[in-house]
Amino acid sequence: MKKLAILFTAFAFASVVFVSCKKTTEGPAAAQGIVVEEKNTSIINKFTGTNCYYCGDWGWPMFTGLIDAHHGVDAVCIGSYSQNSFAQLLINSFATAMDKRLPVKAGYPTFSANFYDAWTNASTLQAMTANIETKISEHKAAAVVANSGLTYTVEGNNIVVNTRTKFFQAASGEYNISVIVLEDKVIANQSGPNGGANASHHKVLRSSNGDWGTMVSSGSVASGTQFDKTITITKDAAWNMANVEIATLLWKKNGTQWDFVNAHLHKN
Repeated sequence: MKKLAILFTAFAFASVVFVSCKKTTEGPAAAQGIVVEEKNTSIINKFTGTNCYYCGDWGWPMFTGLIDAHHGVDAVCIGSYSQNSFAQLLINSFATAMDKRLPVKAGYPTFSANFYDAWTNASTLQAMTANIETKISEHKAAAVVANSGLTYTVEGNNIVVNTRTKFFQAASGEYNISVIVLEDKVIANQSGPNGGANASHHKVLRSSNGDWGTMVSSGSVASGTQFDKTITITKDAAWNMANVEIATLLWKKNGTQWDFVNAHLHKN
């Protein structure tokens, strides 16, 4: 452990795809009233483990500081409890996939912004934070290729998420959308001086529609094209819905991996 195609129309024929209890539908009715901002929002991952001492030491205030500065403003902060050497509780398969995508090399915790490893050329917390700030600023200033918006309802044991993805530039390739469930203040054990048996974990990645989401488009897309999808995620009875947030993440296929495009956090 270290301390430190052909123009896509906006409305598709109705279809249903099941991915391990997550359902996706397409069509214009589901996304009525959703506004998609021409805005770039970053993702900040804390790759962590509940049995990792330094994740509950310096990694704890670093993550809370990043949340206070960026979450819901210009970034979506994700507590990514991956299947790693210090995994014990709160493990999520999509967190593991993102851990491997980075990939995590320096040890846990590892922080990244838009899959840029904050450990890069950094030996202090200040330098790591500066790396993250730089990547957020660069993404914010870049041209917006595409973004998504969403609304959601809780219907029995399901969270029904209506999404709209809009391309602000002409694009080509394969694009996917992930819907993620984040829960704040999750009580679970954490190693380290800020931990303990009843530690309150931040922005924990709870669920998603598969590891890399659902296809939005494949081929050529004209500027202004919109895609509507409804994604249903099974709600866990253990979640405190008062502390749950829903976000979307957009990806583009690059060879065998997925590159980050944009993110959106729903404001309750």
